Amino acid sequence: MEFFDISDRKCDGVSLSLDRVSPEDPERGWAPAYHFFIINEKGEKVGFCDLRIGHSEGLYYGGNIGYTVYDAYRGRHYAEKAVRLLFELAKLHDMGYLYITCQPQNIPSRRTCERLGGEFLGIVDLPEDNDMRVNDGHTCECVFRYELDGGNTEDAASELIKTELAFHGLAGAEYSLIRFKEGVAVARVKAGEGTLILKAFIDGPSRREIKNYRVLRALGVPTLKIFGLSERSILMEDIGASEVLRLGREEDLHDPDVIVSLARWYRLLHERGRAYVSSHGFGMYDEWDMFTLENLEKLSRTLGEECARPLERLKVRYPELRARIDGTPKTLCYNDFYYTNMAVAKDKTEALMFDYNYLGKGCPINDFTNVTYWFTEEEKAVFLSEYGGIDEGLIELQKLISPVISLVSAAERGIFPDWAEEAREELIELEI
Repeated sequence: MEFFDISDRKCDGVSLSLDRVSPEDPERGWAPAYHFFIINEKGEKVGFCDLRIGHSEGLYYGGNIGYTVYDAYRGRHYAEKAVRLLFELAKLHDMGYLYITCQPQNIPSRRTCERLGGEFLGIVDLPEDNDMRVNDGHTCECVFRYELDGGNTEDAASELIKTELAFHGLAGAEYSLIRFKEGVAVARVKAGEGTLILKAFIDGPSRREIKNYRVLRALGVPTLKIFGLSERSILMEDIGASEVLRLGREEDLHDPDVIVSLARWYRLLHERGRAYVSSHGFGMYDEWDMFTLENLEKLSRTLGEECARPLERLKVRYPELRARIDGTPKTLCYNDFYYTNMAVAKDKTEALMFDYNYLGKGCPINDFTNVTYWFTEEEKAVFLSEYGGIDEGLIELQKLISPVISLVSAAERGIFPDWAEEAREELIELEI
């Protein structure tokens, strides 16, 4: 097999330096492979990665690509950029698709896989004789599939929109592209005398929103009116043309009538989501999964002396806190509150959230904290009066955990925004 040189290629300043290549070894079941060092924009070795060529049962479970970023350089998306270069190399070997796998509890790696635009095939059990089970004690892996022969361009979006309109019985309908970002195309479509919104998904991970709409509708949780669902698109009402609903506005966050309607929607989501999560929650995103000893250690190395003492106290209390987290009943959580994702009835008798890409499982206190962050104490009381109250013990638990989760999220993004600075101050002031 011919091995190719891609040393001249870069992705946002990141390049790959070839360490070695490995020929195929059929007796051991090893595929031919490249092994690279990951080089950042300063010329530093920040990690390593490899690409295994071909397809087999072993590569389905183990993945075609592996990567590791050294601790000091994590949170800057170096793995994602390196993998994008490996995608280009895989195309040179006429690979139309490939797999990347990771451990379910490895949240940073899962998020890298999601940002890369793969289709999440699920959490699969490893065969009894699989090397990862025998040698490493792993029992299951998250499997993502990546199509390499498609395009994440506006031309690809246009073709997908036309295909999905035909599926929904609107072949040839006029449309205008509202937004195309991160593999998701949103278009306003002329239908009869009015308009509808088509949301079409090029990338696999974003398609989870389609499933989430199905779940919420089956549970009787109000959503925008849906006119059609396929495996790649949602055809829904156009809020801008609705006689009943309007888009949320910032002042809605301080309107008692809207707050009551919003609390009613969240109460229904949480009440009906408990049974669903109890039977279908394995593998669902849960932001509390980021509260780990490993992440506490990483923050200790990067946040400075002021944060060292509270982080050490959290490490001491970690077994107790982890037990409380694991013992807390979970339900469906929206996880992405802001007024721009809210629809409000024009008479204010109803409010609901839309865009369910981050819908996952968790404790209701997560949503309560996200929503009421914007409220005064009086407005929080209005929300709680309709919602039905929150366990004070969970509020205290959330105060301890929330700053850590925010800081871990910031570290993964490679930035330190204002909300991360607020979380840092909260961490320093914690009474543990």
